[in-house]
This record gives sequence, C-alpha cells and structure tokens, in this order.
Amino acid sequence: MSCPRAAIPSPAALRSRPEALDEARAGWEGEGRTVVLVAADGTALGALALADAVKPSAA
Repeated sequence: MSCPRAAIPSPAALRSRPEALDEARAGWEGEGRTVVLVAADGTALGALALADAVKPSAA
C-alpha cells in the first residue's frame, strides 16, 4: 500500500480545497493566527492555526 506524500502548499497551489476550509482560514487569519494548509496530491486535507501568546514583558 502506498501512502500519499503530505505537503505544506500555498493556498494558490491547491487544485481543490473545501469552501469550509477557506472560511475557517479567513477567520483564523482575522484573529492574527498563521494558517498552514496540509495537502496530498494537490487536495487540501486540513489546516493548522498557529498562534503565540504575547508576553507581558514584550513592548
């Protein structure tokens, strides 16, 4: 059995991605998160929304 290779593409590079994923990505980006899409064979499989808490000492 062969497993597809996962990739981290730019959104524009994907052949297919669900509308719900685009909506979620827009919401996360609106919250200041970095969104990383995960794909296989040009089709989006999911996304990771990354965020880092700002330290109180940061100015």
